[in-house]
Formats: sequence, structure tokens, C-alpha cells
Amino acid sequence: MPWTALPYDKREAKAQLSKLYKVRGIPTLVILDGETGEVITPNGRDAVSSDAKCENFPWRPRTFEQIMEGAVLVEPKTGAEVPALERLRGKVSLLYFSASWCPPCRRFTPQLVEAMEKLRAAGKAVEAVFVSGDRDEASMKEYHSHMTWPALPFSDKKRNDELNSRFEVEGIPTLVVLDEEFKVITADGREAVASDAECARFPWRPQPLEQLNGGTASRINDGPVLVLVVDAADEKAAEEVAASALADVAAATKAAPGGEEWGFLWAYHGDEMAKRVLAFAGLVKDPEAELPAGHMAVIIDAPNHQAVWDLKAKGVEVSAAGLSGAVSDFKAGKLGPGKKLGGEESGEDE
Repeated sequence: MPWTALPYDKREAKAQLSKLYKVRGIPTLVILDGETGEVITPNGRDAVSSDAKCENFPWRPRTFEQIMEGAVLVEPKTGAEVPALERLRGKVSLLYFSASWCPPCRRFTPQLVEAMEKLRAAGKAVEAVFVSGDRDEASMKEYHSHMTWPALPFSDKKRNDELNSRFEVEGIPTLVVLDEEFKVITADGREAVASDAECARFPWRPQPLEQLNGGTASRINDGPVLVLVVDAADEKAAEEVAASALADVAAATKAAPGGEEWGFLWAYHGDEMAKRVLAFAGLVKDPEAELPAGHMAVIIDAPNHQAVWDLKAKGVEVSAAGLSGAVSDFKAGKLGPGKKLGGEESGEDE
């Protein structure tokens, strides 16, 4: 290679860079601004691969508005074309990345149709756009006919690819929610809609304390996460306990410098996702079995230490004071050693 390299023995520096730029697989090419150090794009591999003559160097991603300038959308039944930005400006936009051949997509589409009906009936300024992953136009049109919102034309492949890259779509269905200025509210719109049947939390802005589900579980890949599994009579009661014990802790931690990397999740004791996460953390052996009685609180730090801290085993009380103290001790390196994900003691002091 005609460029320099980080020395092989600088393993800690390599780990820190991987964490900083959220590298989850290789090859990854992160492009930085040489003057400011700011990230131009974390998707340099795709940018270089799709630009053989390097005409778009340094490959700054275009904004959604720039991508959609001059684009048209097609209506689901008539095929009538409408100017994209004219249709979307001033509204919350739901970008629906989906395809007819995808079973989870076909299961989620009726949920999204129902959600859109409720939002429109409530007078919300909202529009959805179908960004198809279908392999042929006939399949796309048939699938689109079951939706009540416009789509990016099948022939507009360049914009389709650019939207997938811009919003880092790694699987479908994905629902990206944009605000009225086309800024991302959440890329976890699918789980937001699925867990909010009445659309009471629209437009689903991320909260410091979130319920554990298939979308929010990905927080575990981004930084330390405190997971509270509440043993209560029902899910509503569990939410009340979690809010009392953890809401203020979550808000204060995430507002502090460096706090944006933290995640705070709660789950009902009987939730299947909770069992899977606790099994991943090594706290239960069988994710199919009933959990032991009592609340369970853990800090999982997968990207930094690949370790987990069982707060109950360390005598931490499930209360605002107890959990706040645990977070403070963790950040100060005073919580003691955790256990490596997989069961062995980490030997780490944080």
C-alpha cells in the first residue's frame, strides 16, 4: 500500500479508533477532513467503489434535500408523478426501505399503513416514501399498491442507492424518520411504530430512557448501556418502576460531557428480548427459561471492555440513588471488575 500504517503493536490505539468511528466490520474506510479532523463520511468504501474516476472526491455525503432535488415520487395506484420536495416540505417524513420478497417487511407494512391512517386522521403533517429494494419493477408496483403513500420510482436507482448509503441502511425493513427540516429524528422508526400502536409518541424522538426492543438493543454496540429488567405485575407497572429509578439518572448522564455514548434501557421481567440480552450478558443460561424473581440491573460495555457488571451482585439498590451511584462509580473506575461477555472475570476496574 502506498500509505502509512498504525504500528501493529499499537493494539490499544487501534481499539480506540475502532470505537471512535464505530467500526463493526472490515474493510471500513473512514474519510476525515484533514484540517478539522471531522468525519466526512464513514462509508468511504462505498464512495470509492462507486466513483472509479474519483470525480466526487472527497465524497462528502449530500443532504437529503440535495439528493431529492429534482426528484419525483409516484403514487401507489395511479402512478401519477409528484415533485418530491414539494410533497415533503414542512412535514415529518418516513423513509420506508422495504421489498416485497422480505417476509418481515410484508408483516410490518400493514402496521405502517395503520399508523399512517391514524396520524392523518389526527391531522399530523406527515408523509411516507417507499424506497424499494425489489428486484424488478412489476414486483415493486404490486407491493406498492398495498401502501397509501408515494414511492421513489424503480428507475431512479442512483437516488435509491444514495439514500441507502446516506442513512446507512444495513437491512430491511428500515424506517428512517426525518423532521420538517429533513434532519434525522430516528433510524429506528420500525420499532418505534411497532411499539406505539396509538402513535402517542409520534414523531418518536429518542428519549434518555428507552424500552428495550429489537431497535434499541443496538445501543449495546455503541457504548456502555445500563439495562434494568423490572419484576412487576405487568408492563405498565414495570415502566413506572423504571421511570422512577432510572429516568433522572439517564437524563443527567446523557446531558453530561461524553454522555451521548451511554444507553439506558428498561424491560418487563417477562419480555423475551430481556431474556436474550441477559443471556448475551451471561447472567442467565437459558433464554427460554423464566427469569429469577426480583429486579435485575446490569451495565454492559461491549465496545470498550466486552464486559458486563451485575449490579445486583454488587449490592446496588434499584433506586435513583443506587443506580446513579453505580453509573458514577463505573465512570470513575470504582465499580470493580466486571465479567467478560461469556462469563470470565475481566480484570478491568471499569
